Amino acid sequence: MLTDRVWARATFRQNTLYAQKAPVYAFEFADRNAATNPEFPAELHGANHSSDIDYLFPDGDFAKDRGLSDHMIKAWTDFARTGTPGWPTFSEGQYVQSLAPGAIGRVDYAATHKLPFWNS
Repeated sequence: MLTDRVWARATFRQNTLYAQKAPVYAFEFADRNAATNPEFPAELHGANHSSDIDYLFPDGDFAKDRGLSDHMIKAWTDFARTGTPGWPTFSEGQYVQSLAPGAIGRVDYAATHKLPFWNS
């Protein structure tokens, strides 16, 4: 819940401001089973800052969701090649692409992260 107040709220505001000047392709990495440092307490495991890196640069020991990894690699490669990752820009309805195993698609980021509450 704290990440909604501190991280999601600021990220949404940043996306809103940048989208006024340039195309923004917003995403959130949402694999709750993403590997983290095993020394972290269990409540800190999941989709945290930089946990998406293993999916973008999988090594021979990669034992996570390969379909999600392949999708992410393709999106980043497409973005580098064409300037679009294959999903709508943020300015098209404040669109955020969720990247989660078996649930890749559009999310209502503001509602999911309770931004109306945090902004009140």
